[in-house]
Amino acid sequence: RGMKDTNIYYSTVETADANNFASGDWVLFGSETFAPGTWPNEASVPIAMGGLTARVIGIEITSSIGGSSWAGIGKLQFDGTAIPEPTSMSLLALSGLALLRRRRA
Repeated sequence: RGMKDTNIYYSTVETADANNFASGDWVLFGSETFAPGTWPNEASVPIAMGGLTARVIGIEITSSIGGSSWAGIGKLQFDGTAIPEPTSMSLLALSGLALLRRRRA
């Protein structure tokens, strides 16, 4: 809603300070410029963040469309694939082996 230029940050620390992107917890992923659009779909821009591992994502709005004094985000959608942690996969594999062994005995 009215945002134009943004910086996109990510952090692997869940408690990263959302009011201070200069803190050591945040890493700049990149910058994005949104083109003006029409309500309700002002800007629909897919941003590929493939392979990124993050606990939190921060968006810093650095300028607004038409120099307005306000800008905001109306909707965010994240699409991704959940990847099980290695420990869970190992336990699942060991359980399967144990069941196979028990079945043969």
